Amino acid sequence: MSSSLKIDGMGSSSALVTWDSVSDGSVYTLRVEDESGNTLHTVDTEESSFSFQDLAPKTTYVFNLYVQQQVEQPDYYTKIRIDHPFPSWLSLKEVEVYSTNDTILPSTSFDISSSTTLSSGVAENAMNGDNTTNTWTMTAMLDHRQTSLQNYWQASLLQPTQLSKVRIYASSTYRLQPVSTLSMTKSNGEVEKYSLDPIHYQEIQMPTTQSPVVPVVPESSEETSLKPKYKSIRLEGIDTKYILLIEVRVFDGNGEYLDRSHFNFESSGELSPYTADQAMNGNTDTATYRNGAAIRPLIGPYWQANVASTAGTEIRFIEVYYFISTTYLGFLAQSKLLLTSVDGTVSTYDLQGKSFQAIYM
Repeated sequence: MSSSLKIDGMGSSSALVTWDSVSDGSVYTLRVEDESGNTLHTVDTEESSFSFQDLAPKTTYVFNLYVQQQVEQPDYYTKIRIDHPFPSWLSLKEVEVYSTNDTILPSTSFDISSSTTLSSGVAENAMNGDNTTNTWTMTAMLDHRQTSLQNYWQASLLQPTQLSKVRIYASSTYRLQPVSTLSMTKSNGEVEKYSLDPIHYQEIQMPTTQSPVVPVVPESSEETSLKPKYKSIRLEGIDTKYILLIEVRVFDGNGEYLDRSHFNFESSGELSPYTADQAMNGNTDTATYRNGAAIRPLIGPYWQANVASTAGTEIRFIEVYYFISTTYLGFLAQSKLLLTSVDGTVSTYDLQGKSFQAIYM
């Protein structure tokens, strides 16, 4: 019985019972008994007052108030999933899942799978205890070429478990994207979704309440920022050797691949039949220079693709494939990729001396 219980209004056949609120979210049970302790009425309410009607005159009533404290129960999780709906590789160096006592759950606690695998970068490598190694054979490597835009990595818990946080280590080159998400499935079937950042490390804290407010990724969203549209893509070398450019793959603002029909080509000099347009012939095999364009070794060699549409196009990222040889040093170490927007603004990106790289706008 609560000492705050009061009868503020009393009529011939009614009574207004009030009490002090204990805390938000509490449920109160108001029980009405007769002189012998027999229960006549029971009311559950979240309010701090209740009006009883149809009471009998000249009758004694006993009002008892009970507070049902809402006990916060931790959630149990059954599955962790990273979705990467973007046409690029994803290299997960490590995914660390922490229990509520702040210890990392071993890989043996999970059934681990992924939509695709590149080379020997199997799904289990994302839980091999190594969050530093960046080689394909030691990371979980998802290959976007096999399933288009539906890549995922998943770890299903062998038994429901309380979790405190998840840490994700990804490659700085084959990384997560703004459209990538982390999904946490609870034992009751509810799913929490978190937006992931295009960075190589991040930590997601699990909510501690039964019904948490979490940053949910909307099913659809409208872009409010104006993205630049580009009119040309240019590769500039600083060496006087051949540029052996195997392939340049361009993806628009929606992540859609643009083939060479969208561009017109030019270069500082060509070696027929490996002309400038051959750098967009769809062949990304870097094993032989015959699959691409051979740019003659002139001072200031360059390759350029001009957008065919006068309106330009949005570009989200570009993939560049080189042929590397000890005879023809076709890689563009210390060279530049230049994107010119329709208003004349030039964005410059450094290139690296390796057979493949992705440049994100």
